[in-house]
Amino acid sequence: MARPTALTWALLWAAFAALALVLYAPALRGAFIADDLGYVLNNAYIHTLDLPHVLAIFEPWGDASLFTANYAPIHLLAHALQWQAFGPLTFGYHVTNVLLHAGVSVLLAALFLATGVPRSAALVLGALFLVHPGNVEAVAWIFQLKTVMALGLSLLALLAFERRPALSALFLALALLSKIAALYAIPVLAALLWVRGQAGRREWAWLGVWCLVFAACALPEFVAFDRLGHATTLERYPDAAAQVRSMVGIGGRYLVMAFTSLGISPSHEPPPALSWLDPWWLFGLAALAALAWRTVVTLRSRKTEAVFWIWAVAAFAPVSQVFPFLYPMADRYLYFILPGLMGGAYFALAGALGVDLHGRRSLPAERASGGPSDRAERASGGPSDRAERAPGGRAWLAAGIALSAVFALHAFSRTPIWQSEARMVAAAALRYPDGIGARWMRARSHAELGNRSAALEELRALADAGFDHFMIVTQDPVFASLASTRQFQEIAARMAENWVSVAAARSRHVQPELVQMAHAHIIMGDLASARSAYERALEMGGPLDAQVRLELGRLGDGGS
Repeated sequence: MARPTALTWALLWAAFAALALVLYAPALRGAFIADDLGYVLNNAYIHTLDLPHVLAIFEPWGDASLFTANYAPIHLLAHALQWQAFGPLTFGYHVTNVLLHAGVSVLLAALFLATGVPRSAALVLGALFLVHPGNVEAVAWIFQLKTVMALGLSLLALLAFERRPALSALFLALALLSKIAALYAIPVLAALLWVRGQAGRREWAWLGVWCLVFAACALPEFVAFDRLGHATTLERYPDAAAQVRSMVGIGGRYLVMAFTSLGISPSHEPPPALSWLDPWWLFGLAALAALAWRTVVTLRSRKTEAVFWIWAVAAFAPVSQVFPFLYPMADRYLYFILPGLMGGAYFALAGALGVDLHGRRSLPAERASGGPSDRAERASGGPSDRAERAPGGRAWLAAGIALSAVFALHAFSRTPIWQSEARMVAAAALRYPDGIGARWMRARSHAELGNRSAALEELRALADAGFDHFMIVTQDPVFASLASTRQFQEIAARMAENWVSVAAARSRHVQPELVQMAHAHIIMGDLASARSAYERALEMGGPLDAQVRLELGRLGDGGS
C-alpha cells in the first residue's frame, strides 16, 4: 500500500477544517472569557511585539511568566502574534484554534496509521477526535490555544522521531514551552521503542535527550505555577484517603466522558469521595484496575495497544489531583487523554474480535503481535494488506462513523456556551447546582430581584468556600444596591483577604499583581498596606506606571 502523499494530507486537513468551522460556528464570534482576559486582553506583556518584549516573554523567571503563572513562552508568543493581527477582535483567535484543531486531528490520524491502524480506521479515529464534545472547551476557549498547540507539536515530535530525531527533540521543546502537559509524549515514546523491540543505543540516547529537554522546561514552569498557591492552600480533602478515592473517582469520570461524551461541562466541581462506598470511586477503581491489568499484559507481549494505555495514564497523571486545583476537573484536560483511550480501545477491540475497523480479519500472527508486522508497515508507510476481507469489519467502521455523527451533533450543541462568560457560568451551574458558578448566578439573580438577604447569603457562602475574585464582586453593577451595606463590605473584605492570603505567600510579585494587592487592601480598609503596595509597584516599574501614579495620588500622602 502506497504511503499517503502530502496532497492527501492537505486535502484531509481541508475537509476536517471545513467540518470544524461548521461545528464551531456558534462560538467563532464569542467574547474573551475568564482567563482570556489575563492571557490576552489585559496582558500588557504581549501587546507589543519587539525584541525586548520577546526576550521578556522567554525569560524563565521573568514578569511575563509570573503574571500568567505559567512558563509557556511559545504560547505567549503565539498570542502576541495574534494580537498584532487581530487586536481585541476575537473572531481571528477562534478561527486560529479551530484550524489548528483540524491539523491536530490530521496528525493524530497519521500517528494511528504509523502505529499499524488501517487507513480507514485511522481516518475515523481522527474524525472522532475532531468532533468529540469533550474537546469543545479546548478549541472554543481562546487562551486554550496552548493546549491545541502542545498536542499538535508533541504529535509532530513522535512522528519525526524515527527519521529526524533532532527535529523531533525541537518539536518536543516547542510543545513543552506551549504547555507542560506535553510531557506525556516521553513515556509514549519509551513504550513505542519497547514495543518495537528494535531500538538501539541511538534511539534510547535520543529518548534521554527528550528527558533533558523536559527537565529544562519543567523547572521554570513549576516555579511559575507554584505561585498560584492553590495547590498548597486548598483544603478540599479531609485526609489522604479521601484524596486518593477522589483521584480514582475523577479518573472514572474522565473515562465516561471520553467514551460517551456524558458529563462534560465547564468549571467542573465534583464532590470529593468521602466514603469508601462512593460510586465514582468504586467505578473508577474497577475501571483503572482493568486498564492497569490490560497495560501490563500488552506491554509484556510488546503489543502496540500498550502504548496507548500508557499514553492515557501519562496524560491523566498531572491532572489527577495529586496537586489539587481550584477546579479538580476540566474538559480541556481530556484533550491529551482522549487519543490514548481511543487508540487503546481500538487495538483492544481489534484484538478481541480478530477484525480491524478497516473491514479485514487479521491473521493469527498479527493477532499475537497486536497488529500488522512492523516490517511491512515500515516498507509501505501503512499497514500490510496480507489479510482476507471480513464483512463484519465494515459494520464496525459504520459504527465508528455513526458515533462520529452523534458526537458532532453533541459538540455543535455545546459550542454556543463559549459565546460569553454568562453562558459558560450558566452551563456550569446547571451541571453543579451547589458549585461556585451556581452560587454566583443565584447571588446576581437575588440582587436583581431585590432580595438582599438571599444575595448576601450566597455571596457569603462563596467567601467561605475560598472565592477570591473580589474585583468581580465589587465592580458588578448588579450589586450596586448592596455596596453600602455593612454585610456586603464584610463579604468583599473576606474575599479580598482570601486573595491576599495566597498572593502574600509568593516570594516575588509582578507590577499588575501589586496593583491588585493594593485594591484588596483598600477593600479591607488597610490604606497603609495599599499605599505600600502601590509604592512597590511604582518602584518596580512596568506597563502600569501611569495607572499606579494616578491611584496612588488618590490615596494622598505620596501621590506625586
